[in-house]
Amino acid sequence: MHTDSTHSDSNAPGHHNSEYHASSAAAMEDRYARNERVWSGDPNAALLNAVASMGLDVASPRTALDIGCGEGADAVWLAQQGWQVTAIDHAPTAVRRAQELAAENGVQIDARAVSFQDFERAMFDLVICFFGQLSDDDVPKLESLVAPSGWLIFVHHDMESEKYLMPARLKEQLTELELVDDYVFDKNLERGGGSHHHRDLVLRARRR
Repeated sequence: MHTDSTHSDSNAPGHHNSEYHASSAAAMEDRYARNERVWSGDPNAALLNAVASMGLDVASPRTALDIGCGEGADAVWLAQQGWQVTAIDHAPTAVRRAQELAAENGVQIDARAVSFQDFERAMFDLVICFFGQLSDDDVPKLESLVAPSGWLIFVHHDMESEKYLMPARLKEQLTELELVDDYVFDKNLERGGGSHHHRDLVLRARRR
């Protein structure tokens, strides 16, 4: 969820899944509330790159889910490309900013302040998750959200984490989706949170 490695990746013994999700949610809401803007306001370059090579036809209405939408740049960009976008984040301040950004750009998104764990199960033609605070326990639900012939784009910074689900561990745990590719994406982000990260790890998978 549009976070960076300033998050602690310590995993205390007995640290329950729901407990650290709640802790992360509170920390991110506090971060948004204390800052006028956290992220750059531009869609992730890795998203633009990944979508460009997928040959997606959005001439007919198609649905997309942005997990951890942050302030909405990716969700708004997808809406501008013709997607019907649902965007979720556990930080209410971030969701409000995503709604405002959509209005400013003349597009509609369905932005909701809800955690991934509490989000109802539905199916989408495209599911994206950038820099998320998901855990290994979330993989079955993550896969279940991808519709037949749909795509998953899962991206994280090039870093190690025992606490959060990373592309390498997701790759090992895919059971419903077929891996398309996984690769390193070099970027040059000059402003906003996460600008100190210059390499992203990208995983793309499909339900055939």
